[in-house]
Amino acid sequence: MLQILSFVAENERMCIMERQEEGIRAARERGVKFGRPCYSLPDDFYKEALRWKRGKISCREAAENCGMSSSTFHKKASQMTTGDLTRHSKFVNESANKSFLIKI
Repeated sequence: MLQILSFVAENERMCIMERQEEGIRAARERGVKFGRPCYSLPDDFYKEALRWKRGKISCREAAENCGMSSSTFHKKASQMTTGDLTRHSKFVNESANKSFLIKI
């Protein structure tokens, strides 16, 4: 009797997995994207990330300036090279000998 119940339960699990695979396949064909949505970066992210990479400010400071958690800031900034950051931004020297970044 126990073997019959075990067979029925295993068979039901297999059917559920097949239906799930079919549903996922159909959703992908319709263009549904799975997973967590991408985090959009704030406007001043590149400026703050470049300042952090150059050692001007701490990671926590940069994250606060961007309005995001320090772990998210560190993850996103670490994925980018300095070349990526300077490509998105441009240094401009002011007469007061201060440098800041302008988005291109």
